[in-house]
Amino acid sequence: MLQPQPTHTRRVTLLGRFQIEDGHHQFILRGSKMRTLFAWLILHPQRPYSREQLADQLWPDAPPERTRRNLSDLLYRLRQTVGDGWLKVDREQISLRRSDDLWVDVWAFEAAMDAGDTAVLPQTLSLYHGDLLPDLYNDWILQRRLTLREMWLDGLATLGRTAEQQRDYQVAHDAYQQLSQADPLREEACRGLMRTLAGMGQLPAAIASYERLATHLTHELNTSPTPQTVQLAGQLRRELELQTAVQQQSHQFIPPFVGRVTERAQLLARLDEAALGHGGIAVVLGEAGMGKTRLLQEIAHSADWRGWQMGWGYGAEFSLPHPYAPLTDALSAALPPPRWQQISDLLAPQPLALIAQLLPDMQPSSDQPDGMQTASPRQQFLLALWQLLDGLQQISPHLFLLDDVQWADTAVWQLLTELRPYLQKMSILILIGGRIDSLRQQTAVWETLQRWDREGETIIRLPGMVATTLQQLITQQRPQLTEQQISQLQHSSGGNPLIALNLLDNVPDTASDMPLSLARLSQQQFTAVSNPAQLVLQAAAVIGYRFSYALWQTILQQINAADLPQLAGELEQANLIILDEQTYRFTHDTLRAAVYHNIPAERCGRLHHAALQAVQQTMPDEILTLLHHAEGAGLPHLIAEYALLAGEQALAAFSYETAVTHFRKALNLLPTADQTKRF
Repeated sequence: MLQPQPTHTRRVTLLGRFQIEDGHHQFILRGSKMRTLFAWLILHPQRPYSREQLADQLWPDAPPERTRRNLSDLLYRLRQTVGDGWLKVDREQISLRRSDDLWVDVWAFEAAMDAGDTAVLPQTLSLYHGDLLPDLYNDWILQRRLTLREMWLDGLATLGRTAEQQRDYQVAHDAYQQLSQADPLREEACRGLMRTLAGMGQLPAAIASYERLATHLTHELNTSPTPQTVQLAGQLRRELELQTAVQQQSHQFIPPFVGRVTERAQLLARLDEAALGHGGIAVVLGEAGMGKTRLLQEIAHSADWRGWQMGWGYGAEFSLPHPYAPLTDALSAALPPPRWQQISDLLAPQPLALIAQLLPDMQPSSDQPDGMQTASPRQQFLLALWQLLDGLQQISPHLFLLDDVQWADTAVWQLLTELRPYLQKMSILILIGGRIDSLRQQTAVWETLQRWDREGETIIRLPGMVATTLQQLITQQRPQLTEQQISQLQHSSGGNPLIALNLLDNVPDTASDMPLSLARLSQQQFTAVSNPAQLVLQAAAVIGYRFSYALWQTILQQINAADLPQLAGELEQANLIILDEQTYRFTHDTLRAAVYHNIPAERCGRLHHAALQAVQQTMPDEILTLLHHAEGAGLPHLIAEYALLAGEQALAAFSYETAVTHFRKALNLLPTADQTKRF
């Protein structure tokens, strides 16, 4: 029982103070030896103890005959004080007399903490009024005191995390603050306090907490906060700068555009709204190089410290998207094996099997769907997807970031439209980034975006940076540039930050008559490297925006190109490719497009054929990748074969329009006599 009940007529408090009650009477034990003996019996109630054991605890250095007399005298005075109802005493053994009317705060605290019920954690922690028996210093008490204190500190940390996940920032703040006061060097507590203060809109106080921690660590341990804490402080400082800039803008007649302040603030407000269960979709549109991906990354950083879980998905040019990609890629990224197992425990076998058809990397349930006769297959699919998203948001708010959607599977737009009503009641936000010029050319997609805009979804367009903003960006990289050179960069880049940054190493002597395009700039960068390096970069462009070194090497071996390690180094030094975690990637997708478009037709076919053979050996289940390379190599019989498989794959994922496209492609190429495959 957590709190004492009316039936508990005997009560003992040992945490923070020593108090014994029997009915309405309180006993005062005089002398440390009497308090120590009574505390030992209370804290070790499981069995009787011999007189010799207790005497050794109380007088470890005294002769045995003296300790026995001392113990007898102490027991007599203790029983005179509390009465005979508390102890069982005979000539050899002594123990606590336990019964249902006895309540001890330490017993209640330990039992509740061991049970691990977070629902009663605040009440459990309230039992801890202070350290165990603070005025007693026996070794056994010190050890028990430290154990109980660590249980209390861990409980505060658990309460803080749980309340933070539930967006109860006040409860989380109080828990983290208490934890920080008890253990000022505990970085976990400081980070929690920083997050909750920021969540309550108190960014200056959050940063002040970090500065106090840094001072404590320097003075006490001569060290600095961990990178995790430093990174969080940096993110909060950026948000404070954003908040300050927005407040300053509110007093200006024109809306300046410093560091994408307006857009970041708008998206962060949408993120906080979604955290309260009002999710949906937000879209960032702009030309290539305008900073869409960078803005999405900034929002992802802010979502991270707020406790959101995330999944990224990317559209890819010159490749065939999987059904509903990049949404499916983002969902897969948010479902590592432990999370999938967690979701499997929440959902029934039927929706799990449908989700596994959509996300091939997920292992389907052993129990297959029973048919759901009351709903169409499409309705079953949507219901399963809704249940997946609902399961994820029960665990934590989720942010799905879909970048370069101009190359998405067109069916994803209809799916997102159908999901919108569900999202509006969830702590889930889907943040989309795409090129406005490409999306405008896709009539159905553009109409969808316009409809979303009319219905209240957040749609943001990034224009080119104005001169003052671009100047700030450039001077951070090259503070020595003159105003004239910065002006030339502004004109030559047309306000495009990516072009401006790429021009920094070669500032034009005079402003060009027309702003440079990213394609033109990319071609200039490409032709600046050696011919062998150009060949290996073309092979990478055939693979995709991201490419593994192993596949890259396999393709080049098939066309007898050598010395990849050295040539890859040359491309890295030229800032054409970047080593990105487990893979390489191009520095920008426009660069990859420029390289791919300029591959001679005959060489492009050979590279695709080499890629096809490499993928057949290493990833034979990647049907769409195989189809893409078969098309690039111009192999009709393989195009038909893989298009047929791709159609079946899309059909299984309920992407009917995509399935029709693949099946038509296969029909157009299959021989008329091949009745088996045609029908």
